[in-house]
Amino acid sequence: MNSSWDSIQIMSSLTMLPWSNSFYSTDLSVTADTMITVGAKGSIHQTISNNKTSLSQYLKIGSLRDIWVSATGTMLAVGAPSSVSATLVTHDQILRSTNNGVNWSVVSPSPTSVADFYSIDMIDDNTGFICGSKSAVYKTTNSGLSWDSLVIPNIPAGSILSEVNFINAQTGWIFSRYLTGYDSTIYKTTNGGTNWFKQKLNTSVSSENNIYSACMVDENNGWCLNNKPRPWKTTNGGANWDSTKLGDNYLAGSLYDIKMVNAMTGYCVGSNNKVYKTTNGGATPWSSTGYSTTMVITNYTCEVWNPLECVVMGTYGTVYYTSNGGSSWVNKSLGGSLNDIYGSYLASDGKLYATALVDANIFKNSNMFSVGIKVISNSVPDKFELKQNYPNPFNQCTIINVQLPIAGFVELNVYDITGREVATLINENLKTGSYELRFNGGNLSSGIYFYRLSVDNIQYAVKKMILLK
Repeated sequence: MNSSWDSIQIMSSLTMLPWSNSFYSTDLSVTADTMITVGAKGSIHQTISNNKTSLSQYLKIGSLRDIWVSATGTMLAVGAPSSVSATLVTHDQILRSTNNGVNWSVVSPSPTSVADFYSIDMIDDNTGFICGSKSAVYKTTNSGLSWDSLVIPNIPAGSILSEVNFINAQTGWIFSRYLTGYDSTIYKTTNGGTNWFKQKLNTSVSSENNIYSACMVDENNGWCLNNKPRPWKTTNGGANWDSTKLGDNYLAGSLYDIKMVNAMTGYCVGSNNKVYKTTNGGATPWSSTGYSTTMVITNYTCEVWNPLECVVMGTYGTVYYTSNGGSSWVNKSLGGSLNDIYGSYLASDGKLYATALVDANIFKNSNMFSVGIKVISNSVPDKFELKQNYPNPFNQCTIINVQLPIAGFVELNVYDITGREVATLINENLKTGSYELRFNGGNLSSGIYFYRLSVDNIQYAVKKMILLK
């Protein structure tokens, strides 16, 4: 295996795994020191990096498909009921923990629901949404302790809703990759889920309304992929969806994932080694910018750090990375592993996690992107100094410089306006010198944030920065 990748021991003991397993979703704690993964057979696995411990739990029969982790210790996992039959019906699709995943309790969405929930999106620690099969949409306002069923008018009864995506407290979308008749596969709310209305792609072919992936940038701009394959774009909040073109007019397969840096720049990937990029919001055809290989690869997922840095992943453990906007690609594949990579997670500190669905493996790469701590001088500074980030305000990425006149255990944390810690940039022993850090706030909302420098538990400086998306 490539030395840049670490296989994460996510299961506390292989003897605890009485069956082959699959992992469906991963989330990290705000401080990125705890990883939670859920999968088949009601499995929940967590790894705590600061003390190298793992905890595996098999809590029910039904699969768990998505997971959310809060900053306060609350975790929510959603998935399928353990049993739906003429003699036994369970309503255990939601599991909730309030102590960082040590103990879990079952939360029934309703006394009658037998939906299989595919997606959860929490707006904040209290309010969020889940969606799934049987046209089911539920909302919580008390951190998952109870759920209210939401009604989408005239939605087909058998719809399978695969993704919920809110970009603020009021505005969100639900997407489905499963078509029922000729109906819509996109549903939108602008008042926090009280009312919903239908949207659909501008196509006359019913099967092309299947949505494989979506990336909503803001209230107006967003993208999605269907099975044609073509990237579809909206600039008016989904009132209209228009197909954009691919430079090579590819039609022999599918596109599976799309990630946008902003409304103009992004990447999408799919079968037959395909990787595409746009820098003008699809005004001209997406350029084919993929890597060259003798194998036929299906790219299932991609992650974008900034307009120049992107990584694409897929079958046979394939991983390719570009640092120049796709002009050239570097092979970063898993090497000895032939695991097909179906999912990925990009943490705010730049660590990349790749998930192999079939063989229940998770791999971590801490050195893929140009992030983390970089030594810029070994000279001993005169004093502690935490410099103002630049650019400021910033959109997604910014740089912070730190000067350390003595060695010690250094902590550099980011807090929101309420004082809640939202990111840990440094949490380790460092020598004297000057350091540069790149911080990616792509998973945070626009607003004012503070970053604080402490050495050996003594606070030395606090600065303010502004994130504008």
